[in-house]
Amino acid sequence: MAGDGVRNPTDLTPIINELGDIDAQLVNIINRLILIDADLIIIDNEVGQIHMVVDAIRAITDALPILTETGGTLTTTGAVQTLYINNAPDGVYKPLSLNIDLSNHGAGNTIQIRTLYRNVAGGALVQRDILSLAGALASDSVNIDLEANRFGIQVTAQLTAGANYALTWEVFYEATP
Repeated sequence: MAGDGVRNPTDLTPIINELGDIDAQLVNIINRLILIDADLIIIDNEVGQIHMVVDAIRAITDALPILTETGGTLTTTGAVQTLYINNAPDGVYKPLSLNIDLSNHGAGNTIQIRTLYRNVAGGALVQRDILSLAGALASDSVNIDLEANRFGIQVTAQLTAGANYALTWEVFYEATP
C-alpha cells in the first residue's frame, strides 16, 4: 500500500444528487413562501379595508338616537305647574310623546294640559296646544304627541276645578349618545 496515499472509498455522487434535489426543494419552498407573503399582504390590505368599513358603520350607529324616557309625579295645586320642560336642548331635540296617568282624576275635577314651544333662541315659550279634561274620563290616561324642536319645549298642568290630586307622567324622546 505504500505510495497509494489516502483514498476515500465512498462515492459521493448520490449525496451530491440528493443535495441538488434538496436545493431544488428549498427553491420551491422559497417560491411558495413568496406567494404566501403576497397573499398575506392582500389579506392585510383587505382587513384594513374591513376596519375602515366597520369604523364607518360604527360612526353611523353611534350617532343613531336612542329612545330615552323620563318621568315623575306631580300633585296639582291649582297653579300652572310644569310637568315637563327641556328649556334649552343641545341642537334639534325630538320629543316623541307624553303620557299622563289620570287615574286619580275625580268626577268633579277639571285640568288643562298645555304644550308650549320656543321658536327662536332666547325667545318666550309660546302655547301651541291646550287639552282640557273635565269630569269623569273615559280613559285613565292621555297620550300627547310632541314635536321636534330646536329651542325648547314645556308641558304644564293646571287644575282649574275640583280637589288636588297626583299625576304620574312620562316623556319619551330620542337622544343622541
